[in-house]
Amino acid sequence: MAYLAILPWLVSTIVLGIVMLTPKPGQHLPANFRFILCWHVAGTLTLALINTLMAFAYSRHACKMLRMKNMLITVSLLLLTGLPLTVTNILAAKMARNGQDLHQLTEVILHYKADDWYYFACVVLSIFMFHTSYAAWRQGHEKKLQLEITESENLALRLHFLQGQLKPHFLFNALNSISALVRGEDRELASKALTQLNNLLRNAVRASQCEWLNMAEEIAFVQDYLAMQSLRFGDRMQIRFDIEGQDWGRIAVPPLLLQPLVENAIHHSVENSQEYCAISLALRLQDNIVMFEICNPYFPHIPDRAGHGLGIATIGQRLLILYQQNARLQVLAEAELFTARLEFPARSLVRHISQ
Repeated sequence: MAYLAILPWLVSTIVLGIVMLTPKPGQHLPANFRFILCWHVAGTLTLALINTLMAFAYSRHACKMLRMKNMLITVSLLLLTGLPLTVTNILAAKMARNGQDLHQLTEVILHYKADDWYYFACVVLSIFMFHTSYAAWRQGHEKKLQLEITESENLALRLHFLQGQLKPHFLFNALNSISALVRGEDRELASKALTQLNNLLRNAVRASQCEWLNMAEEIAFVQDYLAMQSLRFGDRMQIRFDIEGQDWGRIAVPPLLLQPLVENAIHHSVENSQEYCAISLALRLQDNIVMFEICNPYFPHIPDRAGHGLGIATIGQRLLILYQQNARLQVLAEAELFTARLEFPARSLVRHISQ
């Protein structure tokens, strides 16, 4: 704040007053110490005012003051006005302190040494340099901070866009999954599938409106999704869960992060062939890293059916936005087995909600 710039002058004046009011042993206070103190105030007042005016100008109009034209004008005013006033006041205070006649002030100024003028010019310009440097640093810091805020907002908008895409994508694939059951003759099975789909869609809508869920909710959603798919594929699909006993309810996870991997496993295995398929899912926590792995049969000799690949394509982008380089998604296809491994830092759900 601009008014704080005058504090050094006030402190120096108070210190001088204390020194003058505390004489050494055997000495007496000068009769005119108040007069000397007043001239000290008058002598240094110009520097204090310059410092305060500079602080005020840069705090209110930093952008304008940092323009080259305005800086040249400021330097000119300081040298042509501030410097003469500073020297005049200081010399007047010095003459008064020494008991000299102030009528000789003009002559003293005219015969003032060039080195002394240079010294006070450096003092005045140092005030200018300090405020200019600080204002430039502060402006750069504010621009950097604003850039970081803008970047964070852009990433948040992009993340919401990606997350919003998952809802219609999930709806499309879920409806496609039970379409055969609805067209079939087993009305009871079709009714059960529609009920499960309704619950899944309700949970998907709720999840898409949240930035974070807990891992227990994400696991439950995946299990419900697999239960609905089991109605469609029956005995041809077997699911094996290997979930480590952890308090998954305390760990934060982006909504609909695991489901696209499960959907991809079904699409490239049991949905793409008439073979028996066993899909295994494993979830564990190691060294504060959440590790999710899903394996499914892989049939490279069977042509792949066209599918909606948006879900799994967004996982990498979401991980990069949320975890930067601290998360990764690996896929491996070998020996007719396709494996997808997902790793990301375990973060507390309470901390994310508080933020």
